[in-house]
Amino acid sequence: FTDGVLISSGVSQLEELNDYYESMGENQDAQNQQIAESQEQYEEQKNQQLLEASEQMGENIQQQLKVAGIDSGKVDVQVETQYVMLTLNGSVLFDSGSANISSNAYDFISKIGDILVQYDKQDIQIIGHTDSVPQSSSNKKYSDNMELSQGRAYSVYTYLKDNKGMDVSTMGCMGRGETSPIASNDTAEGRAQNRRVEIKIFNEYSSSNVLQ
Repeated sequence: FTDGVLISSGVSQLEELNDYYESMGENQDAQNQQIAESQEQYEEQKNQQLLEASEQMGENIQQQLKVAGIDSGKVDVQVETQYVMLTLNGSVLFDSGSANISSNAYDFISKIGDILVQYDKQDIQIIGHTDSVPQSSSNKKYSDNMELSQGRAYSVYTYLKDNKGMDVSTMGCMGRGETSPIASNDTAEGRAQNRRVEIKIFNEYSSSNVLQ
């Protein structure tokens, strides 16, 4: 009889322990779900704040471009969560096969610089792009499109540094060559769209460590 009582008591204790651990597991699952929901809500609020900052900056830049008399055929403005991107028409800035800013583009790039300098404390990335047409054998300065795109991005970077006094610690440049087309390279119109310089202006909430 005593053994039966002990066995019954042991079984009861095991059941209680199982119930306890099951309860703990359910509580942990509930806590994990609550944490996940809170994190998701935080990310949504953060992204909304970032987007609102970019939208405001984009509206300001659009207005400044209008005042400066720069039409959409020369520069396009695109608003993203972390930044506003200006896409400059490469044909306006450079002669074919050259990375030197054309003398005809000085007034245009100067007006763009006057806008950018207002965001000098925010991170700015300059990215050069080309079409897929190979460099001619006579162009000894640039062996391929990647090198040409890097030279074009650097020319814009140098202009902003030397002529607008922009802070090089928050500004970087790079070339992507023909690797990121935005239109088909099978047509002249598509190739013209792919020859471009993109300038990403990161908003005040996204600028920290972007270039690091």
